[in-house]
Amino acid sequence: MRGFSCPGRMLKTACLRVILLFPLLFLLAGQVFGSASALAAGRTVEKDSDNDGKTDRVAHLDDFGNIIKLEADTDGDGRMDTFQYYEKGVVVRLERDIDADGRIDEREILEKGKRTIHQKLNASGKIVSVMNFDGRERLSKWQRDTTGNGHFDAIYEYDQGRLRLIMRDTTGDGQTNVWQRFRDGVPFKQESDLNG
Repeated sequence: MRGFSCPGRMLKTACLRVILLFPLLFLLAGQVFGSASALAAGRTVEKDSDNDGKTDRVAHLDDFGNIIKLEADTDGDGRMDTFQYYEKGVVVRLERDIDADGRIDEREILEKGKRTIHQKLNASGKIVSVMNFDGRERLSKWQRDTTGNGHFDAIYEYDQGRLRLIMRDTTGDGQTNVWQRFRDGVPFKQESDLNG
């Protein structure tokens, strides 16, 4: 994908899933419900968008008929797994349960309709990954808790969507001790401080 760099095969898969699923969520509100002002104010409106006899979309409206929340069952299991939150008709937050356990696994924060932050949560609801995006929605920083200790121990920094630096805490003391620098997406220098 041009202008986007993500290290490692497994990490690229995770990054691409975030990028590819994101546009689908905007389509849910517009194509399924149309204009929210056409719906009755201050209530919920349910829809069976695939005509299987089960509600798979629920729009929540404020007293003026503006959509404030959209719930969607995107995998057809009968449980809502995707939630979009609106302010002044614009999506400001998206939440998803991607493993069908009834808990939110991913959260997107948007400003002016553009994604600025993507968070991944563990089964306890704690944030284990944060991806920050620039004004063009290119990855600018990715922080990960790879050990589950509550601290980000791997930090990836990007310049215009291209990986430029990976910082790691390999000792678990909360301090970066390994730096790997990239030029044109290729590692060219690594430094370590294993003595603290």
